[in-house]
Amino acid sequence: LNVEVTLIGGSLKNLNIDPIYKSNIKEIQTVGLNSTMYAEFDLIIGSGRVCMESLITGVATIAFGEAKYIGIITENNFYEALKSNFGDIHPDAKEPNLNLQKFIEDLQNFSTPTQNLSQLALSEFSLDKIAPKVLRVYESAYFLKNYASWIPILMYHKIPDKAIKSQHKIFVTKDKFEKHLKFFKNQGFQTLSFRDLQMFRTGQKNFNEFPKKPLLLTFDDGYQDNLTNASPLLKKYNFKAQLFLLANSTIKQNLWDANSNEHADIIVSGTQRLKWKESAFEVGSHGNSHQKITELSSEAALSELINSKLSLEKEFETNINVYAFTYGITSNESAELAQKAGYDYAVNTDTGGHLLEEDPFSIFRVNIFPDENRWSLFKKTSTWYRKYYFIKRKK
Repeated sequence: LNVEVTLIGGSLKNLNIDPIYKSNIKEIQTVGLNSTMYAEFDLIIGSGRVCMESLITGVATIAFGEAKYIGIITENNFYEALKSNFGDIHPDAKEPNLNLQKFIEDLQNFSTPTQNLSQLALSEFSLDKIAPKVLRVYESAYFLKNYASWIPILMYHKIPDKAIKSQHKIFVTKDKFEKHLKFFKNQGFQTLSFRDLQMFRTGQKNFNEFPKKPLLLTFDDGYQDNLTNASPLLKKYNFKAQLFLLANSTIKQNLWDANSNEHADIIVSGTQRLKWKESAFEVGSHGNSHQKITELSSEAALSELINSKLSLEKEFETNINVYAFTYGITSNESAELAQKAGYDYAVNTDTGGHLLEEDPFSIFRVNIFPDENRWSLFKKTSTWYRKYYFIKRKK
């Protein structure tokens, strides 16, 4: 190939290059990396910040970092490349792996990137996007400095008058639920919502007021018996809970669970949903219609996250700051999309950080079943339970 190469910040003596090619390589030890400098070249090879800045400048870019070789960055592979910081990050990487034949093909076939690619890079790395993420890192550190224990977050669904036939076992009868609340009260727990957590994290509430034994009670889907049975009991014991509600107000039953072994249960719908505003529940999002986010395209998933948030905010005239992944299923990409959609938290089940602010968009929740007893409740609300679960299940 007839090319001229400028090596920036490196040294030829450290590279195993045939001497006949060295005359084509210019070596610069230090240089101010900026758009003016990038624009002097036809092609930039690098990773991380180098790729970000060259793409924004509108220069053709090949991503090759310490972890992997990605190749020419295009609109089609931009987000995939972004996951590894353009080749810099990969959990299984031991050393860079360059496919020389692919590299030569990329050198032969590169072209000036489209304006759309430049705008894509600019939008992803704008201050409007980056600043909130940086701020969140500091807020999380502030929270963990003031409270560094695991906070139990329990997951309930139905609270029927009597036991129901359910293969999923996602119910606790009204009488047993009251026993749960009595246990929590006797143990000295105080309930919080995700709005409370946000206020402590951002300094709007002083940590002097933070409960010695915090507890979050969460309910999914918005069943009628949550309103008629659970809410009065929560108020009786001076507790609050977080409700993850579907934004589609026309849904009247949990048809996603219904089959020959599972009957459908009533979900509060229509104008009756406004009764949640007077209940013991604070509303969070559970998506529009109980779709699996992980089975949607990135664009459709982001739309689901954003639109359900906006719809619920309009309906209940309040900020919706938390999302619950349906079926408890999430992924790294889904967690990133939840943050991008404007949530402060996102919860799932079975996986997540050992502490809440270690992974605030993939928060571990504890399943609660019909046959819970004092010992199981004690275990599931103990600060050691998250690590115990991880050791036992490796999740």
